[in-house]
Amino acid sequence: MLDQLDLFSDLGIKTTVQTVVTKRDLDKIEEKVEKVHAHGHKILIMPAFNFDGTEDLAPDLMALREIVTRLKREYGNTLTTSRSYIESFDQPYTCRTLSVMIEPNGDIIYPCMPIGTKLGNLLEDDLQTLMSSERAQADREQMLRCDRHCLIYCHAETSHLMSLRKLVPYARNIVTFRAFG
Repeated sequence: MLDQLDLFSDLGIKTTVQTVVTKRDLDKIEEKVEKVHAHGHKILIMPAFNFDGTEDLAPDLMALREIVTRLKREYGNTLTTSRSYIESFDQPYTCRTLSVMIEPNGDIIYPCMPIGTKLGNLLEDDLQTLMSSERAQADREQMLRCDRHCLIYCHAETSHLMSLRKLVPYARNIVTFRAFG
C-alpha cells in the first residue's frame, strides 16, 4: 500500500497512514516513514497491544520510543504521533476518555476494547438510556481505575490531549500539515 501513495498525491489527496507496530516489524518503521515522507503524506505510529487470549505481538516499548523519537527529529511533521504519546511508552498515564464501540449487530461495547463488556444493544435500547445506566457508570469508574497501560491510541492519545499543555503542540502540528502540507 505504501508504494501506492503516489496515486493519492497525483489526485491532490493528503493522507495519514496509521501504522500499528509489532515486535515482528519494529525494524521496518523507518522504511515506512521514508516512503510516506517521499510522497508528502503523514504517518501515525502506535504499538500493538495484547488483548487477553491473543499472541504477544507488542514491541519493546523502549526500542520503539527510541526509534520514533529519532524519526520525529529526522522527518519532523511527517510523523504525527505526539511527543506526549511517545513519552507515555515508559510513563504511567490514566485514560480519561471513553469510546462507544458499536458492533455490526448493534451491540455496544463499553468503555474501551480491553475492559469493555456488552453494555446493551442499540436495536433494543436507545443510546441515552444505555449510557445513563448504573452499569455504564460502573464501567466508567472501572476504566478510570485501570492500570493496564495498554497504549491503545484512541484512548491514550486523546487522554493526553485533555491537557492544554499537551494539546497545543499537537494541534500546531496538525494545522501546519493542513494549511501548508
